[in-house]
Amino acid sequence: VLGAGAAIGAVSKGTKAEQEQWHYITVDKNLRARLTVLANALGEAAIGPRLAKKTELQLHTQSGRQAEVAAVDALNCGERYRDCALRGIAAVVEIGPPFIRLQADKAELERDAEQAQQVMRLYLSVRLYDTLSGESFLVGTISERYEQHTFAEWVADNGARFRAALERAIEPLPKTILAELQSALTRLDSIE
Repeated sequence: VLGAGAAIGAVSKGTKAEQEQWHYITVDKNLRARLTVLANALGEAAIGPRLAKKTELQLHTQSGRQAEVAAVDALNCGERYRDCALRGIAAVVEIGPPFIRLQADKAELERDAEQAQQVMRLYLSVRLYDTLSGESFLVGTISERYEQHTFAEWVADNGARFRAALERAIEPLPKTILAELQSALTRLDSIE
């Protein structure tokens, strides 16, 4: 289910082969409405723009660097950042769209999809673009594991628990992103 620059998926966990295999559940009208609750919560959280703003603020505060941070639909650095160098901005950090996965044990899902314990995982990609050289460095994908609840609990009260977990998940991410950026920023220093 896609929702406002982010996605929700459900996958089984277990052996390596099982981890690679999506577990398909028939989406009836009721389940579709419940997935919409999660998609709406994800859209309202505005993870990408919020992370961009907080990361940019920390980047300026902690390192004094002149850089822009953007939340983007796809990691596609390029000509749109050429004017940044002219404005004295040496780098642009791109934060790709977040992906949320609710992960559960396959046997539990098959037994009772509503009551199977599902772990929330959040993934996002980060890239650093050097506006002066035109080089980009894919910093990597950040993957974090968060709370575990049943699907029924995730969607209860208009997704209240899901929304609260998203808020807690967003809070430490700017520091995590900056930690991931350190080696790329060092490479940027050597280019300058």
